Amino acid sequence: FSIHSSCNSCEPFAGSLHLLQFFHFSIREAEVDGRTGIKANYTTRMGKHFGELAKVRGLITYKLSPFEQKAFAGVMKSGIPNTVRRCAENFWRVVPPFVASYLVYTETEKRHDKLMRKNPDDFLCDV
Repeated sequence: FSIHSSCNSCEPFAGSLHLLQFFHFSIREAEVDGRTGIKANYTTRMGKHFGELAKVRGLITYKLSPFEQKAFAGVMKSGIPNTVRRCAENFWRVVPPFVASYLVYTETEKRHDKLMRKNPDDFLCDV
């Protein structure tokens, strides 16, 4: 439960907000409402979310805001050359099986078409 210190409109209702502690509300803004006494914009935090399920001790994590990251940093300098290098390294692992498979398929289709044709010599005596 937290009331933002920069929010002056929350101070008059600090005594009546203790009932909301059970629901773990995060009150952002509180204004007077005739029926309940407060009107609040809040986000509900019922239960734990993924990433908050266990407390890990001794692990230090650092985060950088997405707005401070450069999404395409080094794409032209290292990204494209790395892609070309990786494709060249895997060429001999990937291409020969595909070529062999293509040749087997095309020759099999030719043989199948040849066997499906009628032999004209079988029908010489038919009228």
